[in-house]
Amino acid sequence: MNSILEYIDYRLFLKDYYLYQKQRFKYFSYRFFAKKAGIKSPTFYKEVTEGKKNVSRNMIDRFCRAFNFNPKEAAYFKNLVLFNQAKTAAEKQEHYVVLRSMENSKSEHVLNPDQYDYFARWHTVVIRELVTMFDFKGHWEMLAQCVRPAISAQEAKASVELLLRLKLIEMTASGAYTQKDSAITTQSGIASLAIRHFNRAMITKAIESLDEVPKSQRNIFGLTIGISPNMFDLISSEMEAFKDRIVTMVSRDQKSSRVYQLNVQLFPVSAETVPYNQKGTSKQ
Repeated sequence: MNSILEYIDYRLFLKDYYLYQKQRFKYFSYRFFAKKAGIKSPTFYKEVTEGKKNVSRNMIDRFCRAFNFNPKEAAYFKNLVLFNQAKTAAEKQEHYVVLRSMENSKSEHVLNPDQYDYFARWHTVVIRELVTMFDFKGHWEMLAQCVRPAISAQEAKASVELLLRLKLIEMTASGAYTQKDSAITTQSGIASLAIRHFNRAMITKAIESLDEVPKSQRNIFGLTIGISPNMFDLISSEMEAFKDRIVTMVSRDQKSSRVYQLNVQLFPVSAETVPYNQKGTSKQ
């Protein structure tokens, strides 16, 4: 079984640990673990793995003792639990810093700091598109000034170095840059945290564009709609299909000259209510 240091989801670790111990010892059970950890409820472990309950700070120590963790493993497990259960981005960041400080103890594919940094700095994503559109010939100030809002030459250079390290771009014989893959996807828990920061930054820039970008160069609209849970799932599927079509269209565009950001959001702006026959749509 993999070390706790190779996990980024503590509930997945709990599931794997239970299955592993069950295969090794026939007597192992949820009740056995509860007794070993000093937990009154024999089903608590199972309820945690199913996401029905969380592990409190006081309970974390009991779990660590039952797992026979050494101090380093216990520290990692504690921050992993708090990271997974955090309710705010600030809390997640706090515990992520500790997890990242222990990065040399984990496999790269589990927690890759560079993967986090790619999304954490919004301009790196923009730079990845820009460097393939024109040959700036190593003039970092020129590249930096092409980003809106402009960044520093040092930031532009750091982004290119990161992209090269991640093998997301490569330098040609002429000194220009090309993308190794046209699209990037990730399912990492850490990357998801970074993506939230990235989306937050880009949504803020969408707000700023209302005043700073001419209407002829932007297309922003919104719909306020009353829908059912089933319709939410249907619209979400349509959004995914739309995203896939856009990616396909863009990959065929051979004359790119500018980087755009496309945001599509669907989120609740009211509490859940009892269904009613009448509904309307407001366009913005």
